[in-house]
Amino acid sequence: MSEESNEEKTFTQSQLDEVVKERLARERSKYADYEELAEKAKAYDDAKEADASELQKATTRADKAEAELKAYEEKEKQSAMVKKVMEENSVDAKYASLLTATDEDGLNEQAKLLAEKFAESVPSDTGKQASVGSDPSAAFAHELFGGK
Repeated sequence: MSEESNEEKTFTQSQLDEVVKERLARERSKYADYEELAEKAKAYDDAKEADASELQKATTRADKAEAELKAYEEKEKQSAMVKKVMEENSVDAKYASLLTATDEDGLNEQAKLLAEKFAESVPSDTGKQASVGSDPSAAFAHELFGGK
């Protein structure tokens, strides 16, 4: 038997072609679903990327909403502070826009100054404005608030 296994075999070209063809077919069958898997992997990657961009969009919208809410809350806080200072200093509501400080102390200073300047330009009993004196800022306030 050992003599038979040591014998060399010879093949014709067609036999050799058939052996190679069978071997290639076996090898190709291992990767037969490669294209399908590649497409699925690409679809998965695309979906993951789309989800990530949707997440980014949602995060951006949430950040914007939070910033708008914070700005609104700050504005409301400022409005409440201005209203309080105006009430404490007896300043007419129509002059609220003149109170521009961002802290209560600054608003109180502005309100007191406004109250002083308006007191100097209050109309007298005869319908004429009382004298604003020689103070240039009083004259400015007088003109600013409707004096002629």
